[in-house]
Amino acid sequence: MVHFLGLLSFSGPMSITLFAPELLWPEPGVHPEPPACPALERLLARGSLRRAPAQASEDVLCALFGHPERPALAALRRHGEDDAPAVGGRRWLCADPVHLRFDDDRLILADATRLDISAEEAEALVAALNAEFPELGRFHAAADGRWYLDLADTAPAARLDAPPLSAVAGRHVGTLLPDVLADRAWRSRFTALQTVLHAHPVNQARTGNGRLSINSLWLWGDQNDTASASDTPANAGWQRLWSDDTLARGLARSAGLKPQPIPESATTLLAEASTKRRSLVVLDDLVTPASYDDADAWRDALARLDADWFAPLAAAVRAGRVDRLELIVPAAYGTFCWTLRRADFWRFWKRNTPLASVATRLAEDRQ
Repeated sequence: MVHFLGLLSFSGPMSITLFAPELLWPEPGVHPEPPACPALERLLARGSLRRAPAQASEDVLCALFGHPERPALAALRRHGEDDAPAVGGRRWLCADPVHLRFDDDRLILADATRLDISAEEAEALVAALNAEFPELGRFHAAADGRWYLDLADTAPAARLDAPPLSAVAGRHVGTLLPDVLADRAWRSRFTALQTVLHAHPVNQARTGNGRLSINSLWLWGDQNDTASASDTPANAGWQRLWSDDTLARGLARSAGLKPQPIPESATTLLAEASTKRRSLVVLDDLVTPASYDDADAWRDALARLDADWFAPLAAAVRAGRVDRLELIVPAAYGTFCWTLRRADFWRFWKRNTPLASVATRLAEDRQ
């Protein structure tokens, strides 16, 4: 796990940490021309930088909550849902609906952000899966294409070691599946699941209307042998979490925090967080555009983040309202943490550098 992100108890008036996966384009050699983002460029130029090897953003997020190893991500994400049941002591999987298709000789995965699944479609497919596979447990469809499998004792005992969905969305997964499905029992169930989904009337209707079918599930987040979703990490240190990300909300709840939805801008956060010393903000606007190489959407999201978050927070640091601003960026070529304090604004010799140049330099120095 990330070694420089030990959770400390700061004594300053306010410390804010921004967690922004995919702020750096995954392929810096073909980095799209970013929009004007002067506040971000100033933060990256003036702030001090630490780096660690690349890791899945979910692992970095878990490290921020004091988990030294990857915990039971599925149970934690389920704990972050609005209808979250008690998850302690039970084995869960994220069973997210996806579409798999061949592009030449590459097997590409599209997640629910590309499928526009209605509540009626989800209900019908989950009912069919529950009818066909009672020995696996109970499937459940939550909001926004997040599905779960509450595993029964009769489910295969072998642990599924699949990457998180964010690591495979929009990418080639053909080389991963043999390792993920190395266990024969899970491999046969996976094939049977795909058969049921393919033949279902919901998918027949979708393909007939020219829409992508929901022809598979991405099964991930299985229970780590040494971790439990009911474990409360010691000394997590956060007083407040602001996030719409379900895993982050589950991590917060497991640590005894009440997660707050993301406000429209940092201005609102600064007004509401004035009495809170350590706040974590999860900004995941860039993840989906980066996953699907949507440069225009990525640029638009980055411009909004610069105006709504980086600019007001940098101003708050300069004015002394915020003692410490951290920006944590999981990227394809490293995990990066910039720290900005008021005194850093006197480092006038540190000139702003375009984000594409920053990404290229960091990628060349990858660990």
